[in-house]
Amino acid sequence: MARGRPRKSAQAHAASGNPGKRALRVEPTPGAAAALEPPAHLKPAAREVWNRVVPQLRAWNRLSPVDRELLAGFCALMGRHYELEDVIAEHGCTYLSPTGLVKERPEAKLSAQALNAARLIGESFGFSPQARVRLGTAEAPEDDDDPLDSL
Repeated sequence: MARGRPRKSAQAHAASGNPGKRALRVEPTPGAAAALEPPAHLKPAAREVWNRVVPQLRAWNRLSPVDRELLAGFCALMGRHYELEDVIAEHGCTYLSPTGLVKERPEAKLSAQALNAARLIGESFGFSPQARVRLGTAEAPEDDDDPLDSL
């Protein structure tokens, strides 16, 4: 487990002016993954996630052919989460046990576990705001109409 503050990317370090004047580390740039196809074993829900995520990763230049299996794992977990949420939406969050107790459906716990595992994998691709800042892919806001500019 890493201790202390997470490392800044070389891009973020250079943007801050390189205050320590140390040599910037060279980060590997992902190769072009122009024809990265989803694995055949992905279910339809996971393929939808793949088709949504891959174009954005290409735009960030964060996709390499080596990442295919990890990305497939992320998509499979998110697909499983969506399928389990559909079951919960259809049958509710609880059920009546044979002993008469109201219990939480097992799908609710499985859905939360799949979402948490996908979140952990997604951080390596920059799927959260904090991860994008850490990886140096944070985009500037496109909204030019700042209400504070008029003050």
